[in-house]
Amino acid sequence: MGKETGIEIKGKTLGIIGCGRIGKEVACLALGMGMFVIAFDPYKNDFFTPSENFQYAGMKDLLEKSDIISLHIPALKMEYPWLQNLLFGNEERTYIINTARGEL
Repeated sequence: MGKETGIEIKGKTLGIIGCGRIGKEVACLALGMGMFVIAFDPYKNDFFTPSENFQYAGMKDLLEKSDIISLHIPALKMEYPWLQNLLFGNEERTYIINTARGEL
C-alpha cells in the first residue's frame, strides 16, 4: 500500500471563482480552517465584508495569488478563455477543484 500524502491547507490561499450559494459555503469552510480566501464574482455577495482573511479580487489577482482554486460557475454557452491559462499557464503548482459543471 502506498504512502498517503496531502498538503497543509491552514495559511494557504483559496481562490473561489463564483461566490454564489455553494461558493459562499466553501468560503465559510475555508475561513474556518484558517485559509485566506480570494473570490471572483461579478455579483458580490453582501454576506462577506473584506477582511484580512477575505477579499474580492479581479480574475488576474485571484489566479496569481491562489494556492488552490475552486470553480463554482455555471456551464454557459460560452467559452472560458482564461480556463486554458488557468490549467496550463501556471508554472507553480496550483490545485484546481471543479465542483461546477462537467462542461467546464
